[in-house]
Amino acid sequence: MKRLAYSVCLFLVLSGKVTAGPITAGDIFVTDGIFPSRLSRVEPSTGAVTTVSSGGLFVNPFGIAIAADGNIFVADTAGVIQVSPTSGTQSLVSEDGFFVSPVGIAIAANGDLLIADTGNFNGLPDGRIIRVDPTTGTQTLVSSGGSLIDPAGIAIAANGALLITDFAFLGGAAHVLRVDPITGSQALVSAGGSLVNPLGIAIAANGDIFVADRVGVALLPDGRIVRIDSSTGAQTVISSGGNLFDPTGIAITANGNILVADLSTITRALIQVDQNTGTQSLITAPDSFSQARGIVVAPSSATIPEPGSLLLVSVGLFVLYWSRKKYFPWERIANNSTHRRRSKRTRSRTLAP
Repeated sequence: MKRLAYSVCLFLVLSGKVTAGPITAGDIFVTDGIFPSRLSRVEPSTGAVTTVSSGGLFVNPFGIAIAADGNIFVADTAGVIQVSPTSGTQSLVSEDGFFVSPVGIAIAANGDLLIADTGNFNGLPDGRIIRVDPTTGTQTLVSSGGSLIDPAGIAIAANGALLITDFAFLGGAAHVLRVDPITGSQALVSAGGSLVNPLGIAIAANGDIFVADRVGVALLPDGRIVRIDSSTGAQTVISSGGNLFDPTGIAITANGNILVADLSTITRALIQVDQNTGTQSLITAPDSFSQARGIVVAPSSATIPEPGSLLLVSVGLFVLYWSRKKYFPWERIANNSTHRRRSKRTRSRTLAP
């Protein structure tokens, strides 16, 4: 990739212990920040935050999903990266090909990775949904164009249908789409209304859709969580303002509570929202993250044997960052250059003790 991006950021990277231990049901994983980017684990009962993997292949990690064998897959502007939760080892699964800006990720019942890619972020319908074989890295285009303008979040319904958030930057009303994973056909679920800048998406046990919507891009508490009826498309704002500045990632716990990762540098904490009352609470201490993005809750099937542990300490500073990779869509410069396909390359990095 030959795109260049420039950005100046002031941030704090917190010290963290790189934990090694079994993934247990309910464990929370969050992609976070830049300089360096990291994957963090949150202990649900205490809110303790520890670092699983940091730096390495990460450029702008965003969407995150956990496979049945416990391996973690991250959608990053560098491509799709696999992370071992016990060693922090990163392996590049797939890059280039159909990828322009991979943001959202979900895992199908057969283990395939489904990626929401925003395309060139130019208001044109060049977004796409891509299937990736986690073993070979082979990419298959599932659906593109049409109503896929700037798809960001992706979740899989009980019947296998793909539900996609699309913030449609410069391209009309923001919306949620249903995409057939076999034929690629698209159907509108809900559009406009309370959907302004929808990103993260999660599906409740009863089929209701929950969306994290940033609304504005300024650092104001104007974010919201929107419930959408999957049959009618009816929208209900269940929580807004408060700690919701720039909600980006969303997940639902086994007891039905909503967890929100917020990109804002104001609170820098993981937010819990009661889906019935909209009440917000922090489940981590403030300043636990630099820029929380994607979030996933470990299912009961993801269990990994326990090895030893590693320790990582890092510091942040005021920097000018130059990257050959892109920033995630709302921070990068739109560019229409052609992307060449390359053969899959696999690289790995294990954090030193």
